[in-house]
Amino acid sequence: MLGLTLALLLGGLVLRWFNGVRPIAAVVIIALLSWRLVLKPEEWLLEESRRYWLGLLAALLAVYAVTGLLWQANLTRRIGEEPSTTPGYSVLVGFNQDSGGAWNQEDSQLLFSLGDAPGATAQQAQEGALEAAKDRITSGKVALLPLLRDKLRAFLGSDHACVGYVGSVVRHTKLFALACNGFYYAAMVLAGGALVRLWRNRERFAVVLLPLYVLGLTCAQMLVEVAGRYHYSLIPVLLLLGQAALFLPAPAETKIFQKNRESS
Repeated sequence: MLGLTLALLLGGLVLRWFNGVRPIAAVVIIALLSWRLVLKPEEWLLEESRRYWLGLLAALLAVYAVTGLLWQANLTRRIGEEPSTTPGYSVLVGFNQDSGGAWNQEDSQLLFSLGDAPGATAQQAQEGALEAAKDRITSGKVALLPLLRDKLRAFLGSDHACVGYVGSVVRHTKLFALACNGFYYAAMVLAGGALVRLWRNRERFAVVLLPLYVLGLTCAQMLVEVAGRYHYSLIPVLLLLGQAALFLPAPAETKIFQKNRESS
């Protein structure tokens, strides 16, 4: 009990740190809640188990929320003003049909013009971008299915963009690009095999959190700006998930047997 509590408290700190790099903490939390409430609902019928998990989840969320205030205060001190909490620009770019939901000069210039207005704050600039995004979405000019197709291709289509970052200082860039994509596609194939195996065996172990995270992050990216580098957090998840294609988690009975055997 104590060990799991400490793990979840540490998990709250790690989630906040992750969120400072990329805003993905909400995806992890939703995946965790979906696993406990939807995929393993029978444990919530037991009062003791329900109280146990509610307490642990509350501890994780409390640490995440408190550290969020500290994080915001640190950012405010460093940049001299309160950072925006509205993802207006990201949503605006995400629904740009011409750029396929990726960065583009037009939307970038709009954000800078909003931010350069006399007395404008970062929050006001993002709110202005959000209003522009609403106008774009409701204009009837966005072909949603082709846009989602382009965004999926940009988000998950390849993994060789990192080679372009160092193209001026390394040789054999084509070979490196091939190696990056080969490793990435192999991880996806192995993870796909794991999904099939988990589905056929109706497994509901914690490993199910991994495909939930992949699905959640992919869906979230379809609402905002997209770029190939945003899938980097999926690569370790795909590798962890891929091992389930080769080794399923040991049943609880086997774990108890092994523990009793070791203690005897």
